[in-house]
Amino acid sequence: MGIVHEPHHDGSPLYVSDATPRLGDRVRVRVRIPSAFGPVDVVRTRSNPNHEPRFTMASPVAIVEGWEWWEAEIEVENLTHGYRFLFTLGDGSNCWLNATGLHTIETLDSEDFKILAHPAPPEWAKASVMY
Repeated sequence: MGIVHEPHHDGSPLYVSDATPRLGDRVRVRVRIPSAFGPVDVVRTRSNPNHEPRFTMASPVAIVEGWEWWEAEIEVENLTHGYRFLFTLGDGSNCWLNATGLHTIETLDSEDFKILAHPAPPEWAKASVMY
């Protein structure tokens, strides 16, 4: 396995504070950026409730083993609430991180990370095998 030199985010509890939010809840999302990526001045999230872009500022929260962690809060306003990260780099350029990876241009909403606010499945489903 090679060394990762790009920012990372996924839907695990390490990166998303609540896996089963309700509409109106606020969820904290985290992204980690390796020091080898270079300086990052600003991190924002971008979501698209009601077809209008909404940005939230992230704050740096820790540096651990060569990774800088940033965290932002997102209000869940749609049952399937998409979001992506926007980085402003030390040289003034921007790049985006979404579910398909890192991009130098703004990406499609369909490629965003997703927070789901649909009702949770019944508890018995976790212990069942479906055929």
